[in-house]
Amino acid sequence: MDCERTICTGLRDETRTNCLYQCISQDCFNEVYGHDHVEEGEVDTERARAFSVCFRRTFLQEQEIRMDRVRRENAERRAALKAASADAAGKVA
Repeated sequence: MDCERTICTGLRDETRTNCLYQCISQDCFNEVYGHDHVEEGEVDTERARAFSVCFRRTFLQEQEIRMDRVRRENAERRAALKAASADAAGKVA
């Protein structure tokens, strides 16, 4: 999702920063900023870094889940093809 061009368009400063972080990852936003949002004029590089680490971790976990699903689906497809091939070979003989 293009948070910057859609959901958070027209917002400025800290309101925009909070919107972008929430749009990018609600879970990470809640973990890092949920109890204390970025305030007017605040520069908090430590929490910005924590958000980036959280997002990267979440992204990699989701990517691994997707890859596991693809591997499993491919293995099932290969097994089905192998079974169909063996069945067809048995009918020919």
